[in-house]
Amino acid sequence: MSAEPATRETDRLKMENLFFSRTDPRGVIQAANGVFVTVSGHEWSALNGAPHKVVRHPDMPAGVFHLMWEEIGAGRPFGGYVKNLTADHAHYWVFSVVLPLDDGFVSMRLKPSSEMFEQMDDLYSDLRTEEREQGATPEESQALLLQKLRDLGYTDYPDFMSIALAKELGARARALRHRLDPALQEMCGLADTVLKMRDYGDMIDTIFHSTALIPNNLSIQARSLEGANGPISVISTNHQVMAQSLGDILSRFRKAVDDGVAHTTLARFNAGVRLLTQEVAAQFRNQPKMEGIDPAAEARRLAVLATDSQLREHASVGKVMGAAAIYRGMSTDMRRVMSGLEMSRVMCKIEQSKYASNIDGLNEIVGRLHRAERQLSEVIDSIETGVCYIEDRTNRLTPGRAA
Repeated sequence: MSAEPATRETDRLKMENLFFSRTDPRGVIQAANGVFVTVSGHEWSALNGAPHKVVRHPDMPAGVFHLMWEEIGAGRPFGGYVKNLTADHAHYWVFSVVLPLDDGFVSMRLKPSSEMFEQMDDLYSDLRTEEREQGATPEESQALLLQKLRDLGYTDYPDFMSIALAKELGARARALRHRLDPALQEMCGLADTVLKMRDYGDMIDTIFHSTALIPNNLSIQARSLEGANGPISVISTNHQVMAQSLGDILSRFRKAVDDGVAHTTLARFNAGVRLLTQEVAAQFRNQPKMEGIDPAAEARRLAVLATDSQLREHASVGKVMGAAAIYRGMSTDMRRVMSGLEMSRVMCKIEQSKYASNIDGLNEIVGRLHRAERQLSEVIDSIETGVCYIEDRTNRLTPGRAA
């Protein structure tokens, strides 16, 4: 087989096609469906017992496969864009989901068409340049892949593959004029809302820092107006305590948000896997006979995977529900701190009224406290609105709790 990259794209791959293959732990093909045989251009007799890399395209970066084997070797699923080679040296792109089994791996693949797919050819080209021209090892190429994805705004690879699978399933449903699974739609909205909580944390951090110099400024005012241990000094000390309290709350809030993001990522990915496995299993009912393959047995295997994915999906949703309860409790804590800021502002206002001069500094402090108080209130309102949305969606997605 020629090692020259194939530039012609095969026309055998249709949007409705879903590939299936099953391998042993070494990646040797044990079973497949007719789509894989037809699109690859290989006879089943040539694929049966062959290493799966028989369809590997030379344009594919080694770093992608290094990451895949690292993930599935650790018992975790993998999802990613893959360019494959046909028997007649054409190519086709797929979004591939690989799931570990007790006795090997299952791979399901669909034709990609979302806006995310458009980024991958250039990204993979950069990785191959590093490998070919700079001698990057598979490990180095994998690290570069992960860095490029972070630069594009993805938290990590699970975040990327979860979003990509949902996007590709959505694009496929629209192209085929199918209704997208309601649960997957809910998952996407849920994930976006939980991720927005991270932005709210950043907003609170910014507000928090805008008041960071207030204790120092109050101390200066205290020395010039009343000496040590006067009311303004007490306000300064109280503000320092409140600022520390807000910092602690924010730190715990961010940890809870990171947990929520991770759980929604898993829930969305498992919802997508469930849909794929259910559809591929159903397609086996019309699978043409292929030597050595029992379609009913493969369908049963896929049905078990679909059930497992659904159980993981529901478990992750339950954890998101728990995270929402934490967000709600912390919003209450934030409002308590906000009330303390309001009290500081009122006390400053009272002290300000006692002096006929030298109050410019207090005027500024009162204004800054008022702005911080108003801004905090707006962000906390947004957090509580988001919590209501999360609670509503998790209730809908939890078996037995939907309205």
